[in-house]
This record gives sequence, C-alpha cells and structure tokens, in this order.
Amino acid sequence: MTEDETDVVVVGLGPVGITLCNLLAAVGVRVDGIDAADDVYALPRAIGMDHEVMRVFQNIGAADAVAAVTGHYRPSEYRSADGVLLRRFESPSEPYPLAWPPYQTFLQPELERALRANGKRFANLSLRTGTELVGLENPERPVLTLARQDER
Repeated sequence: MTEDETDVVVVGLGPVGITLCNLLAAVGVRVDGIDAADDVYALPRAIGMDHEVMRVFQNIGAADAVAAVTGHYRPSEYRSADGVLLRRFESPSEPYPLAWPPYQTFLQPELERALRANGKRFANLSLRTGTELVGLENPERPVLTLARQDER
C-alpha cells in the first residue's frame, strides 16, 4: 500500500495501536501501521483485561488467537504498601453471563503478536516495523516523513 492509498496512519503498534489497526481495517479503512521497533517489546507491561475487550477482539476475528494466549484471573487481592485492601478479584464460575470470563490475564508480547498476525488477514492493512515517524507537515493533507531504523 502506498501513502496515497492510506486513509489512516497509526503510529505505535502496542496493544491499543494494533487493535485500532485491526478495527479500522475490518470496516474497510485503508490503514498503515508503523512502529519504530522491529518486533514487539519483549517484557509485559499490561497484564489484564475484561470481557468487553474480548468482544472487541471477537469483532475483528481475533478472539480465538487471543484466547489461546490468555488465562483466567485466579482469586486474588491487591493491597497497598500499608496493607489496605485495594481490590479483590473473584471470578464467577462458568457459564459466564456475558460469554467471556470477566477477568483475564495475558503476557503482552504474546497478545501483540496474536493481534499483528490477525492483521495479516486484511489486504487494506500494512504494518511497517522498524520505521519511525520523524516529521509531519501540512495538517490539511498530511505529509509524513518516515525513516527506517537501519537508515538512522
């Protein structure tokens, strides 16, 4: 896909960026997703989501792939440094009233890889990694300057 064929450019392919790329592509928008890194960041930062997020993944055709890299929250408590209870998670048993488990855990790198792989289903989605946005001109009809990491 060339720049003239792109409706939307998404800069950053973390969980939110790659999900947005998939959502837009699923409804026919021509998307170019770029990320400065060559691969997903190797360490997790986000670790949990709820059933609403799984419905988003279901809408873009990625639910099975994402479900394969998620687990259920075990009953757990989160406390402040002085021991005050901040949050308690106790997931209900199956059958789940809203189809997906209400709380799920994941390793962010695996989740991002599953979403990037799902994006390959869309001919109108181009993902370019190792590519950095280094300039933006003309807000009315944007002109982007991109640089490959190996060219910098």
